[in-house]
Amino acid sequence: MNSMNKRYPILATKKNCTGCMACVDACPSGALCQFINDEGHYTFKLDKEICVNCLKCESTCPIVSKIDYGNN
Repeated sequence: MNSMNKRYPILATKKNCTGCMACVDACPSGALCQFINDEGHYTFKLDKEICVNCLKCESTCPIVSKIDYGNN
């Protein structure tokens, strides 16, 4: 897949990310890393250069996938 057609994962926005880091844990290539944003909340960064486009992060994000993980 060339870079012009590459689909990057759709993940939670800054406003609705819960900071659960399920996306970071699911990423097999290390393209996602966690950090604390300027408001003091955990969130993620995507390195598009090393993303392998597996979309595992997208499927595990409870915001995007609408999975109910309960109160664990």
